[in-house]
Amino acid sequence: METTDSWERLIDALDQWTTAVETAPGRIRVLLPDGHTRTDAVVVMTPDQWDEMSGVMWADDFDDALKDVKRTLLALGPLEHFAVYCQYRLEPSTEETLPEPSRSTAEPGGKWVASPTKGRLEGRPDENRRR
Repeated sequence: METTDSWERLIDALDQWTTAVETAPGRIRVLLPDGHTRTDAVVVMTPDQWDEMSGVMWADDFDDALKDVKRTLLALGPLEHFAVYCQYRLEPSTEETLPEPSRSTAEPGGKWVASPTKGRLEGRPDENRRR
């Protein structure tokens, strides 16, 4: 993995905003500004992923991509120590990796049904009602 100018620019910009240092390949430790509920966080993203995020998601607009990184860091909850790259964005996380998404599948012979928020189906006869 080759470090890009854009990656160095990201680290410099975060360091000017507060304090930021690359602690390991693909890891940037950021001390969050005063008044935030957390004191520090780790951005988990490779230089290639940053190029994808800033290039694809933000159409090569470095400033908008940087603002998005800052927004994510400032939105971290008290237990979220990490901002982890996932599909052109950073996601808050309590760990260095994001959990695998769960996949819901229908049982054989089953069917998917949409229901209103009140929990009863409308416009469909009750299949369990005696006739």
